[in-house]
Amino acid sequence: MSDRNLEQRMNIKLCVKMGKSASETLVLLKEAYGEHSMKKSSVFEWHKRFKEGREDVHDDARSGQPKTQRTDANVDRVRALVQSDRRMSVRDDGRRIEHEQGNRAADSDRGLEDGKALRRDGASNLVRRSEGTSSSDFIPIF
Repeated sequence: MSDRNLEQRMNIKLCVKMGKSASETLVLLKEAYGEHSMKKSSVFEWHKRFKEGREDVHDDARSGQPKTQRTDANVDRVRALVQSDRRMSVRDDGRRIEHEQGNRAADSDRGLEDGKALRRDGASNLVRRSEGTSSSDFIPIF
């Protein structure tokens, strides 16, 4: 969340404490922030929350899959993968990392089998290649 949004939420909270309506608050924010002001629906939503007694101006925690973390170990693993094959795409990096972590379910969802890997040929078509085969043994997968 940007500092500008946080600042505007604080101003909305102040307007609620001063007894301003949501429409009046919107006009004041438009005057103060111009084109960078919050959208009408967001102003009205936050005005309602503060009017109902909310004190915190920060977003609520969300459920779902947590964001990945940038740790030294993760950075080192990705750096090693990139250095091992500089032609590798971001998608390939993710697949190889999942495979190294033992995420077999993700592999089977993509149709990978042990001893086989997906690669891209020169025309950017996905191809399946068994380990130990030459590059002339590529078979397009559609």
